[in-house]
Amino acid sequence: MVTQPEPVRLLLVRRRGQPPGRRPGVVAHRGRAGREPDHLVLEHALIPEPDAGERDDALTGCVFDDVPRASRLVEDDLVVAVLDANPVSTGHSLVVPKRHVVSWFDATADEVAAMTRLVRALKLVLDDRYRPDGYNVGFNDGAAAGQTVFHAHLHVIPRYGGDVPDPAGGIRHTIPGRAAT
Repeated sequence: MVTQPEPVRLLLVRRRGQPPGRRPGVVAHRGRAGREPDHLVLEHALIPEPDAGERDDALTGCVFDDVPRASRLVEDDLVVAVLDANPVSTGHSLVVPKRHVVSWFDATADEVAAMTRLVRALKLVLDDRYRPDGYNVGFNDGAAAGQTVFHAHLHVIPRYGGDVPDPAGGIRHTIPGRAAT
């Protein structure tokens, strides 16, 4: 009788600011080269749910974990809005899921809906406080898109007349020279 070797027990640790892999990787059982499919284990299977996010929080020291009550502009059970620590305009805010989730695309449907609802509530607060003339709303998902804090968050950026010479095209100017006219 052939027995399978025990899987290697691994604790997957990311350095702070390092993006997690977007696709599950594989690891080999102890003593195997990992070339035989029956001896491969998906990395995400090595992290039991539902506390994997909590463990990631503790390991990464995520800046969005445990947002102080005094910093919260608006919130509900699933998401919270705070002012950005490095604003690009007055009132620049972030809408963040309370559960640690790296990507907008990994958020639950309820979290995505809650983020959308909270953007509307946040707009009322920002309109009252700062009286902007418009908004840019969006997220950076993945290091190639400019994500530097690997906890999903939606930017709500108030815009003011004259804050840039020519705002035509808005976010389409993210990649220089590629905006349609």
